[in-house]
Amino acid sequence: MWIHAFPSHKPSCLIGTCVVKDGHPAAQLTWTRNGKPLVADGKAVVISPSVKMEPATKLSTSFSTLQYTATMEDTGATFACSAAHPLGSLVSTPEVFPVHYPTEKLSLQVLSKGPIVEGDNVTLKCHADGNPPPRRFNFHLKASIQSSSPHPVGKKVLVEDSDSHTLVGVTRASTGEYKCSLADNDSMEAAEDIADGQATQKPEFGRLTYADAGVYTCEVATSGDSTRLDWKVLPASRSRLNIHSTEAIAGVKRLKPLTGAGSPVITSLTKQRADKHKVLTCEAQGVPEPSFQWSVNGTH
Repeated sequence: MWIHAFPSHKPSCLIGTCVVKDGHPAAQLTWTRNGKPLVADGKAVVISPSVKMEPATKLSTSFSTLQYTATMEDTGATFACSAAHPLGSLVSTPEVFPVHYPTEKLSLQVLSKGPIVEGDNVTLKCHADGNPPPRRFNFHLKASIQSSSPHPVGKKVLVEDSDSHTLVGVTRASTGEYKCSLADNDSMEAAEDIADGQATQKPEFGRLTYADAGVYTCEVATSGDSTRLDWKVLPASRSRLNIHSTEAIAGVKRLKPLTGAGSPVITSLTKQRADKHKVLTCEAQGVPEPSFQWSVNGTH
């Protein structure tokens, strides 16, 4: 006894035939799915039995053809055929039939290693739940207000043998809605936003001096809401300036400490009395760290 699967002309149907040879009387065949008998309903499950007798030997060969309308839930299901005969029974080795079904749902992913910053490459990945998965997609790029944009207004890009498309060197003008659809069915689509604040310009600081010390605020607007990021420029050991971020937000990369240069400046000269002595304290700022020399009446 064996089961032979034939390719179906309908994408949602499985067709298999179970054969039991040389029986007398003819064997009765039953189909099972995951060990449970299938009952023909004339629609989703169609079972067609037949018997062929060899005139010379009077032995019969039993056939049973299964036509089965599969769904996604049938992926990985095992089908088998069992033969009942007065002298005993046989069960075929369970087999997994190829289950083909159309795509019912799409999803679009925006792939990036971290917060999206101007100049980054961003990959759009379209996922379909059909089997086999489609390999032809249309990616609908957002309408750009800049004619010089690397991504033209309302451009539709056909991708074959892949489910991904990469946007090269995104800018703030790249923010907006992106879509993907099946190449042969634009009505089956998915959408995802590259939101305001995801393609944000990198903050830059130039050469710093002590006059630049203070608190700086970067405000990023996201869908009508504003988010603050404070940057503090602080003296360190009275010899250099450091920039420190007090908060991290999406779309702004944390800066490494920067060093600002400045000529030596005496900031204070104080005098204190200690016992029978006078103590003079001189404070200065500068980069590199200033060195001090004392002079009394013009002599060192």
